[in-house]
Amino acid sequence: MLNAIIRFSIRNKLIIGLLTLIWIIWGLWSALHIPIDANPDITNNQVQIITSFSRFGDSRSGTVCNLPY
Repeated sequence: MLNAIIRFSIRNKLIIGLLTLIWIIWGLWSALHIPIDANPDITNNQVQIITSFSRFGDSRSGTVCNLPY
């Protein structure tokens, strides 16, 4: 199979050259038209935890759950 591809490429240099040129032009066009986000998202990441903490009220349970260890 590989020998057949190599033989075809050697015999049809013009077709391989044109396909290579089309491939290069397509790659350049794609690189120039990539949408680039110039403004990165710098917002804080937040996690919402839903839990039942029946021994304390709302304000106290929020304080206890948010304390780092």
